[in-house]
Amino acid sequence: MRNLVNEIKKVKKNLKNKTVLDIGCNDGYISMLVAPMVASVTGVEPHVELTEDKPANVTWVRNTFNEFLASNPGTFDVLLSLAVSIQLRDFGGLTEQEIVNGYYSLLPV
Repeated sequence: MRNLVNEIKKVKKNLKNKTVLDIGCNDGYISMLVAPMVASVTGVEPHVELTEDKPANVTWVRNTFNEFLASNPGTFDVLLSLAVSIQLRDFGGLTEQEIVNGYYSLLPV
């Protein structure tokens, strides 16, 4: 985890006006960690109760990745998906290609 925080700090000046999507945000720890460095963070998590004690630029979406994609959420500048892809495949029933296509659909062209 410390390595991830250090890598985020290295690029934080480039993140100031960026929108971030944290797919499978779990308890929102990483979402709240990056929130002060970015314009906004959207955390998607179907299984964990997320705190309402959060920065104003953080939005929680309690949905599966499939449901989130189906809601036409628009695009994001940065996607975080930490140790989630295998769960999307194993428990979400998505193929690896469907996961990749879903990720790409959320990025600006």
